[in-house]
Amino acid sequence: MNKIAISTLAFILIGLFSPTVLSSKIIKYKSIRRAYLPDTIPLIELGLNLWKTFPGGLYPNGLNKRPFQHEKDGQELSKNLIALDSFGQADPINGKIVLLSIGMSNATQEFSAFKMLADTFRNKNPKVLVVDGAQGGQTASVIKNPNANFWTVVTQRLYQQKVNGSQVQAVWLKEANANPTAAFPKHAEDLKNDIKQIVQILKQKYPNLKLLYLSSRIYAGYANTPLNPEPYAYESGYSIKWLIEEQINGDSSLLYNGSNPKSPWLSWGPYLWANGVKPRIDGLVWSPTDFGTDGTHPSNAGRLKVANLLLQFFSTDSSCISWFLKQTTTDLTQIKPAHSLVVFPNPFINSFTVSWDSKSSVKTQINLINAQGKTVEKLYEGIPSEGQQSVNFSEISLHTGLYFIEFKTKDFVQRKKLMHID
Repeated sequence: MNKIAISTLAFILIGLFSPTVLSSKIIKYKSIRRAYLPDTIPLIELGLNLWKTFPGGLYPNGLNKRPFQHEKDGQELSKNLIALDSFGQADPINGKIVLLSIGMSNATQEFSAFKMLADTFRNKNPKVLVVDGAQGGQTASVIKNPNANFWTVVTQRLYQQKVNGSQVQAVWLKEANANPTAAFPKHAEDLKNDIKQIVQILKQKYPNLKLLYLSSRIYAGYANTPLNPEPYAYESGYSIKWLIEEQINGDSSLLYNGSNPKSPWLSWGPYLWANGVKPRIDGLVWSPTDFGTDGTHPSNAGRLKVANLLLQFFSTDSSCISWFLKQTTTDLTQIKPAHSLVVFPNPFINSFTVSWDSKSSVKTQINLINAQGKTVEKLYEGIPSEGQQSVNFSEISLHTGLYFIEFKTKDFVQRKKLMHID
């Protein structure tokens, strides 16, 4: 995004949202504003090491990737996300795939910024409609009630976008509870149980909901109110971790397949916590300028930071790319002689081979392109002989996700999807 667009977005965001109104008792609360929390390690770096007797990692066994079967199920379900009409029937012309947010004030601030990015993202599937259902002050303990006014407002917001609950097929959920006081793990278990009820409500209200992505809180070491300071923000990550693990381990109340599913398929969305100004393994930091005056709600800069993490996630995660991204391939095989392009293995881990039948001795390029349409690496350029050709590629540093192999000659272009996995 260019500087003008960023400035414009920041300007639009100013004043759209205000922090949750606090009582006079809460306003008197003071905390030490810390640049980082000693000995607190992000879950994605903690691995099998312990935080108060509990191991880290986003998923079981200290790992940050979904177990094989859960990953496979998510990919299969993702293929079923298609444009639906208001009756929940397939409608490839006028139908929509609704991606809905659910949560509290931080969630609506961050997802509203994401919606602005997504709505102008040129590679987003035009059938995907992003709708912000999150609302200020609507904590997990409030919206776990299926009759809460929160759900009426969500229905109204869907209606304003000319869609309804039958078209909701994916959800991003971020929740917390206000003013926690219980020691760990009690407060995290309480939040997990509240979110579990919310997940089940979502499946009841939106029967076509298949995929649900969860994120925990951003850093709260600068908080100057007891609304949701550290270590509660950090420890809310365990609420999400434990809930997903319950589904992975076969909790029948979180069944996502079969004839009577009780829940959508659950997965981590982007993990948002980093230890203040101490860089995370991927470089993420949270500085004071990323927050508003209460040190809890994100500033415009903080909202954009989360928005970009969300856009990166939905553009690259293996359970999202089939429905969130539009098909950007250019395939001229219908009007030009096919070069019989083959990529193997696919998906690949460490190396892959591109083979093709060269029709003539002409200059040929093979490029590796990411899901955003940008060239990651030029793999081959030369003039091959006529006949069968094969080139092997290895030791290419890539993030997990979708890529394309682009095969180009002067008058021919073809792209093949290529999946990189860990």
